[in-house]
Amino acid sequence: MENTNQIPKSNKNYTGLVVTLTIVINGLIAVLFFMDGIGAEASFDVTLLPMLNAIYNSFTTVFLFAALYAILKKERESSSSIHLCGVNDDDVVPRHVCGSPSVG
Repeated sequence: MENTNQIPKSNKNYTGLVVTLTIVINGLIAVLFFMDGIGAEASFDVTLLPMLNAIYNSFTTVFLFAALYAILKKERESSSSIHLCGVNDDDVVPRHVCGSPSVG
């Protein structure tokens, strides 16, 4: 049986990196929002993207509420797997259907 109580190998603090990336990415989004379009045509219908984003957000919400329910029922193993499904970014689920953190 695999040990689920993994100890981090380093105690690095990534706060500065996270804050810097957050500011840079938000700045780029703000600049792009206020720029005039470049007049380029996309090769596909981009109006589909907001709907896909809403669908992915709905799945994430359902999985995270299921994980919360499992946590409240004190089911640690299943809550971990369900939580991974909710935050998994492997292009809609697989990582062998939201398995253990060691897979991938």
